[in-house]
Amino acid sequence: MISFDTGPTGVVPDYWYPSSLNRLATCSLQFAYSCDPAFSNILRKSNTFAAIGTIAHQLTELVWKRGLNGTPIDDLKRVLEQKWDEFAHSSYEKLCGEWDGREVPPPKDWPYFSMTRARTIRRLVNEVTEHRSNANVSRNAPRPLIETELVDESLRLKGIPDRVTFTDDGFYVFDIKTGHAVEEISTPYRRQLLLYAHLVKKHTGLEPLAVALIRAGGDVIWEDVTSADIDDCVAHVMDSIKRYSKVAKTDPLSLASPSTDACRFCDYKAVCKAFWEDQDPEWEEHRGVVGEVIEVIDESTFRVRQIWPQNDEGREVGVSNVPLPTSVGDHVSIVDGYLRDGGLRGNWYTKILKVS
Repeated sequence: MISFDTGPTGVVPDYWYPSSLNRLATCSLQFAYSCDPAFSNILRKSNTFAAIGTIAHQLTELVWKRGLNGTPIDDLKRVLEQKWDEFAHSSYEKLCGEWDGREVPPPKDWPYFSMTRARTIRRLVNEVTEHRSNANVSRNAPRPLIETELVDESLRLKGIPDRVTFTDDGFYVFDIKTGHAVEEISTPYRRQLLLYAHLVKKHTGLEPLAVALIRAGGDVIWEDVTSADIDDCVAHVMDSIKRYSKVAKTDPLSLASPSTDACRFCDYKAVCKAFWEDQDPEWEEHRGVVGEVIEVIDESTFRVRQIWPQNDEGREVGVSNVPLPTSVGDHVSIVDGYLRDGGLRGNWYTKILKVS
């Protein structure tokens, strides 16, 4: 049983990836939890937004690696739709496996699924059409890197950029982002792209020209970058790694940086004392509840006496649609449910676990 006072082991990984460094920058404790199987094997689960991103990446990689080169343009849209649906079915089965016993909605009911599907397929049809019409022009251009793992052994840094293209003057790094709210190259995206650029420069010796995000619809958000930008980014993340390594094994719980942005999509908030003790009023009813079970109606309906959040400590909360066999006296932590007017209603993705 997980305790709020037992933190993660504070593992320092053998290699660092841009995604892990972004997690480290957001909340170092969140990263430490993700490295500890005692927590990650229980709490880390996929969601529909990540699944849609994975499907879009799979389909794009198939096209970029010329997996559909023999498909006539007139048939391309139909074939891409078929492939998308195959990838979506696989992602749905994976979600069902991770959320065992929950009624995961089918892909057609996932938020932004249909819109992302249509936009991604339209983008890829346009890309293939343009590429084939310019085939003779681009024949002598260096081959791009597609989903190629690059390594800097001196910094113990690895990364797999979605796409890197080359010119006589240098290179461009592209990353696919399917999120509906992506409007700019935010700080985490910029960090990720610059770390990819560092790896490409290390691998090729060429200079960076720009980095870019490709949105689902095909529009591209650009930023010109230089080697100095890369060096500044690398120096900053190396400092972050040193700070983390210094305290991770001795006092991992001190690494917490709770906030509504950092915690909202964190897999480990259910067991994080700093999350439950955070006083930000923006949480309102969206945090959940920790409490002692005082009455059991059935395996998904029961009542708890609230312990956290502490501003309503002692309140009795009716919990429904949250499946977990419980007994009176158990202590439970419930997140990603809607708490209001003395009741908490769960969703298929609501997390609940017994805690000490």
